[in-house]
Amino acid sequence: MIKIVAEQKKCKVCGETKPRTSFYRNSRKKPNAVRPECKPCSNKKTIAYNKAHPEMVHVRNIKFLYGLSKEEY
Repeated sequence: MIKIVAEQKKCKVCGETKPRTSFYRNSRKKPNAVRPECKPCSNKKTIAYNKAHPEMVHVRNIKFLYGLSKEEY
């Protein structure tokens, strides 16, 4: 069985129809799955979260960069 993947997808946030390359992959789903929001909308959402939760971002960065928990740092 061959599955045909659409070349275009509609963003759930901005409502624009864009090429599938304008969406990040959704690695938790099937191999050809992409996220429901386009890259620009996803980036805006990430920036808003980072501004609203600076302490969580700091903890995440320490864990990523140094492999340390908040208590170890």
